[in-house]
Amino acid sequence: MLQPRQICVNTACFPDTPLPDALTHAQEMGFRCIELLAFDGARHSQGALAGFWFDRMTDREKQDLAEATASFQHIAVHLPFFELPLFAYDAEMRSFCEGRIGTGLDGAAYLGAGVAVIHAYARPGMACRDYWPLMLDAFRRLSDRAAEGNVRLAVETGFPNTIQDFADLVFDVDRANFGATLDVGHIRSYRDHGVTPEAYGTPESAARYNDCLTAILTRLGERIFHIHLHDVRATDWRDHRAPGRGLIDWPRLFTALAALPYPHLLSFELEEPQPLQALQESKVFVESLIRDREG
Repeated sequence: MLQPRQICVNTACFPDTPLPDALTHAQEMGFRCIELLAFDGARHSQGALAGFWFDRMTDREKQDLAEATASFQHIAVHLPFFELPLFAYDAEMRSFCEGRIGTGLDGAAYLGAGVAVIHAYARPGMACRDYWPLMLDAFRRLSDRAAEGNVRLAVETGFPNTIQDFADLVFDVDRANFGATLDVGHIRSYRDHGVTPEAYGTPESAARYNDCLTAILTRLGERIFHIHLHDVRATDWRDHRAPGRGLIDWPRLFTALAALPYPHLLSFELEEPQPLQALQESKVFVESLIRDREG
């Protein structure tokens, strides 16, 4: 059964806010779980995103961060992905990218995080199956490194961009601590729904989106280790909107999650103006969905 204690917030929901202040906001809003960015210096449309580079921190800074997050019941970490072509042609570049991601895993282990989110990316001009062994090898090595710190590694939906290829990647890595992060807004990239931009905003396009979301959730099942919650604007399929403001069929989604059952975190990942208001609205919305399931 889904529980309010599973609700989490990614610090990206607090743009232009120093990391200590973002943690304070999360605590004051009643969040028991936190998702941290294991990278710094990135931005989204609403401002700068606070995070940390674990290997650049002093021992004192590491201790301060551990103390600042100690009151949260569960911690997740989003690993670096900007400007890191993990599957580059250049072997030295691949090694560098794997090393940068690995330092994020070290930070996750240090903080006692239960899960670390990672991305898979397309190699331009190639089908993912053409470099499939390269992907599997990289994720196996990173999974083994994560396991040393008792961390689960969860690749985020979005790429590979068919349900079959994505599910095959999750299962073919063949590591007990490797699974998926179901980002409910990234379903827009999947070819399975067959919707073109010209059809956005129609009831049929929304239905196809939700059918695709349910299909990938069902296919992955217990291999879903983490979920990113946000909505998708119906008119242009812009994601990272506050839940309840877009096309996602939330009662259907939560009914499917409850049926799995799903015991892990439900992490808000918003990119909204008036971020605190949007986050509070989202929290109330999702808590209501969970209460409806309980009833």
